[in-house]
Amino acid sequence: MLRSRDSNIRSFVKFKNCSCRVVEVHWINFHGNNIHYSNLKCGETIVVNTFTTHPWIFICQKTGERLRVNNNEVFLAKPWFNFIANSDNGLVSVEREEAQIHIALKSLKDICLWKIIYLIRQKDDIDYLQIPKTLKNDLAYFFYLSTRYREIESENSTSE
Repeated sequence: MLRSRDSNIRSFVKFKNCSCRVVEVHWINFHGNNIHYSNLKCGETIVVNTFTTHPWIFICQKTGERLRVNNNEVFLAKPWFNFIANSDNGLVSVEREEAQIHIALKSLKDICLWKIIYLIRQKDDIDYLQIPKTLKNDLAYFFYLSTRYREIESENSTSE
């Protein structure tokens, strides 16, 4: 199960939203629950002090779709000591690791299915679409992913 472990080695991170969507930043706590940390608009950044064993995930606010960070589904920061920098005057500083949030590379079919999700208000609406049954099944699965994400989020927000 994906969850935070110990809090021994610190990390200093800058998350940057490189997508064209509003991104929800979530920390996965010690029990494996998604804890909403912040929202980032297109191009925005946020600095976070975390630990190397604390996972982070990123979700499109509108669709519930999981986004990628540095080409991965989950972000685990590198140790702070990997980012030590020496300046010209002899001082030592620690730079932040930059993590770029972006949309996963998808097939044209998946892109179209996610676009249709924006238009569907309830699962029964899928039956009225004039598309092949296999696409309806795929669309029902995407709809399930989108609504299941929203259910989990509301459960997490009420338990905090």
